[in-house]
Amino acid sequence: MTKKVKITQFKDKWTISFGGRSAKRGTALSVYHLLERRLERKSSLQDGMKTAVLVKYLDGGTNETVDSLDPKQLLWAASCFLEDYLPRAVVRSREKKYNDLSERR
Repeated sequence: MTKKVKITQFKDKWTISFGGRSAKRGTALSVYHLLERRLERKSSLQDGMKTAVLVKYLDGGTNETVDSLDPKQLLWAASCFLEDYLPRAVVRSREKKYNDLSERR
């Protein structure tokens, strides 16, 4: 069984759902920070449940990760999906933080 984290872009806000109610945030950066906090602390990943991140954009496009137990892999992919909406400094810091993951691809 796979758990899906859904991030959705609306005209003036972003939402993120971890399977229950959606949390609304004003920016992609706020959504990404929430995703980071949730995946890095007690997580379904620790219980052996694979997780995928799904991003739905305002224009109807989508991106989805493969199922994974590795929070770093999910966060790296999510930062790639959201890079057009995140501050450049955040994107660069994530590239450095997850550099070993990007070289494996």
